[in-house]
Amino acid sequence: MRRALATVGLLLAAGAATPCFAQAEPASATAEPDPRSLALATEILDISYPPERRLALSMRRLDSLLAQMEAATAATTGEITDPGARAIYDRYQADLRREAERVLAVRSPLTYVAWARAYARRFTYAELVEIRAFVATPTGTRFVQRIGEITSDPDIVRAQTATMTAVAAAVQPLEARFTEDIRAYIASHPRR
Repeated sequence: MRRALATVGLLLAAGAATPCFAQAEPASATAEPDPRSLALATEILDISYPPERRLALSMRRLDSLLAQMEAATAATTGEITDPGARAIYDRYQADLRREAERVLAVRSPLTYVAWARAYARRFTYAELVEIRAFVATPTGTRFVQRIGEITSDPDIVRAQTATMTAVAAAVQPLEARFTEDIRAYIASHPRR
């Protein structure tokens, strides 16, 4: 069940960035971005998410997601009340967070390059000029930087936790069937 919730959480997180997995990309979405637009898109990201704060911003979003996943797990399977099991779970969560932070520290710069390239392809240069003007204002900077914080707003947390709980409950029978199908397949196909 916890594996299902982790999968649900990752799918929800990925879904926020990629609304439709099966959608074919138009040719313009894979073309090499215009260098002038790419420079402006990079500047927009640097203003919006200063490089020295990116890891901390990512970790805050991750912490919010982990807390929501834990709440959904508790709502679906119950709280972990055994002290020994709780200690193991807490250690796992700390290890998970530490490893995620390590990976994000390495991968995050590459992700921001990808975001800049995507912005440069999906917005015209004129649109990027307008976006840059907005994010350069105190309100624009605050708006962009607070988007990640909004995921920990109580209304958002309640809504996302309820969604994770509902999806986890819906996929639980699928996980059980998957496990049984794999066991049956392994039993009928012995290793040689």
